[in-house]
Amino acid sequence: MQQLAQRLPRRSWRLKKSVRLWHKEHRRQVRYATIGFVVFAAILEIIQLAWPSGRLLPFASVQGQAIGGSTVSVAKERIAKDYANATVTVKTDGKEFPAGFEQAGIAIDTEKSVNEAANYPLWKRILPFSLLLTGLDDTPMYVTFDDTAVNALASKVEAEGHTAAVNATVAVQDGRAGLVRATPDKAYPANQVAQAIRSGKFQPKTEIKVTPQTKPAALTDQEVKAQLDAVQQIIDEKIVFTLQDEEIKPDKKTKGAWLTFAPDEKAEKLIVGINADTAKKYLESIQGEAYKAPGTTQIQLVDDREVSRSVGAAGRGVDTAKAIDAINKAMTGDGALDIGLAIADLPAIIAYDKKYSNTDASLAALVSQLATAKGGYGVSLMEIDGRSANANGNKQFVAASTYKLYVAYAVIKEVEAGRMNWTDTIGSRTVAKCFDDMIVVSDNDCPKAFGSRIGWQAITSMVRAEGISTRTQLGSSMYTTANDLSYFLYRLEKGNLVSSAGRDRLIGAMKRQSYTRAGIPKGAGGTVADKVGDVDGYLHDAAIVYGSHKTYVLVVMSYGGSWAGIADVASQINTSVNK
Repeated sequence: MQQLAQRLPRRSWRLKKSVRLWHKEHRRQVRYATIGFVVFAAILEIIQLAWPSGRLLPFASVQGQAIGGSTVSVAKERIAKDYANATVTVKTDGKEFPAGFEQAGIAIDTEKSVNEAANYPLWKRILPFSLLLTGLDDTPMYVTFDDTAVNALASKVEAEGHTAAVNATVAVQDGRAGLVRATPDKAYPANQVAQAIRSGKFQPKTEIKVTPQTKPAALTDQEVKAQLDAVQQIIDEKIVFTLQDEEIKPDKKTKGAWLTFAPDEKAEKLIVGINADTAKKYLESIQGEAYKAPGTTQIQLVDDREVSRSVGAAGRGVDTAKAIDAINKAMTGDGALDIGLAIADLPAIIAYDKKYSNTDASLAALVSQLATAKGGYGVSLMEIDGRSANANGNKQFVAASTYKLYVAYAVIKEVEAGRMNWTDTIGSRTVAKCFDDMIVVSDNDCPKAFGSRIGWQAITSMVRAEGISTRTQLGSSMYTTANDLSYFLYRLEKGNLVSSAGRDRLIGAMKRQSYTRAGIPKGAGGTVADKVGDVDGYLHDAAIVYGSHKTYVLVVMSYGGSWAGIADVASQINTSVNK
């Protein structure tokens, strides 16, 4: 310590000596620098005092927009021009909601913003270097808000930005069961979105990120993880089919493809089931010589009334209904693993040939003339308990979104049979919500999810059993005809296709259809329940029209047509029907 105390004074003395030597050697430079600094400060002070009140400081800016050195009037013009087409985009985690400032209820106050940036009072001018320091401050853009428009945008974000929770589930890949993680519910309350908009820093292109309120899914990752071993055990079970003394052993990949997983939120677990369509295709693929194709029963309909029937021969093959029931029991632990495949008669396939008589020659002539004039439109008209006519009614078109009517019918039948509930989840929505979205806004994800769950072959079989011809095809390729759609809607309106509650639900959704009302609704006027199709040049409209004197079904299908053309067909037919 004594040595340290002795060293410190020595070091201090040496430092002072070094400073004196440096100052002595650089005395002239220090003097010049001091004089230069004083002169610069004096000149700057003179400039500050003399700076024109109508001109902005050199580095002035408004919300990041550089306007330094310009006059106030020029700055206002520049800001107004930059913000002339200003947009604001509200961003959620999965969607963007762009809007112009006027649409969003945002109005910039150019006058106040530029005047604030140009404000350079005397007390600031006297302060040394204030011209530099004040000019570096970015002036905020002052805005005013139209509460009605802001709240409307916020409500849209709340309604369309919300993403429902997705339960954890199981996916089977090559015979191995794996976890599909849950995603939380994400909500964007309108009041919080509105507050975020009002707190924004507005530039010509403004982005506002809103943070969701999250709520976990009812079925969590941990709850599903606990079932993985049990699911894998089901896949590993050694099922053996016996078909006419031959043993057939499906592999793990095949068995895994049969499984379905439905959430049981109350029990906090998955319900494991069997996809009947997938299992049926496998059973049909192993039938071999035991299979004999069924014949076809041809039914001829005139004005949708049966006039003749040619009965086809029955076929032979695996009784898939019994086999699927046995598979379900075996894979859920309630049945034997050795399954004998019974052979049964297969009913003949039913095919309908629908024709329409010319019960009113002038009406039939009008429909034919309109279809030809529009370049080959498919047009089918059916008055409720009245006349019917068609032109190109059996011409096959790509169905576009009109196929969603058939899917909607299948969903109603599944609910009525107790195999599905309106409160079940399908994707990230309830069955009821998905049903509405599929018809009202023509959502594409929901019908695909329904088709996957019910099975496209099952849906096709269901609609054909109602008299829809073999010209209608659903699944990987979607085709239908104007006559098939009109017959479907005719039976729907008459109330003999589904229950009255199911009928009211589907027709109610069709009345609220909002994808476009530029086709039959525009041409016919009044109350119209319709479903449109629009894809790759195909434009269709299938409608129930509640006319001033008559209710009728009108379907117009086209390739290369237009909504105006469809509206014209509807207008002329409506005039003829209701005269």
